[in-house]
Amino acid sequence: MTVYSFEIHDHKSFREHFVKVAYDEFVADPVNSKKAIVFAMASCHLAEWVIQCDGQNLVAKRFLTSLDATEASVNNAKGVLRKLLGVGYMCDIINGSKHAVLTRPHKVNSSAKVGAFSSAFSRDFDVVRLVFEVDGKQIDFLEYAMQVMKNWDDFFAANIS
Repeated sequence: MTVYSFEIHDHKSFREHFVKVAYDEFVADPVNSKKAIVFAMASCHLAEWVIQCDGQNLVAKRFLTSLDATEASVNNAKGVLRKLLGVGYMCDIINGSKHAVLTRPHKVNSSAKVGAFSSAFSRDFDVVRLVFEVDGKQIDFLEYAMQVMKNWDDFFAANIS
């Protein structure tokens, strides 16, 4: 594969040099919306790198087959992989950031929640944090980011050699 991204040349290096770094930087500063968006972008685009780099969607097919997905779903392997790993909202956030408006599949509204305490306090308190809302439900971005990273780690451990 042609190298367009400096030291990033495949899905493994994309994960190592971009996704993990973006995640670590965001977790260290979890109220920084720029770092949140960079992690959202990295975690969403990792699905595309996996599909493009791992030979004719073989990883996606193996992964989907183990979940009894239909062949029709495999034809849209990138979207299905994103859905199965729970990165869909990450993709919504970056597409909303990129295009100014998000019309599909969810309308995600993100904001900083202003709490009574600064983010230096334990999250057990009402602290400042990044949140987004989907279908009337408020979701804490840090908790979601941690789950997405765990999902990617589990996926790579089980499917990428």
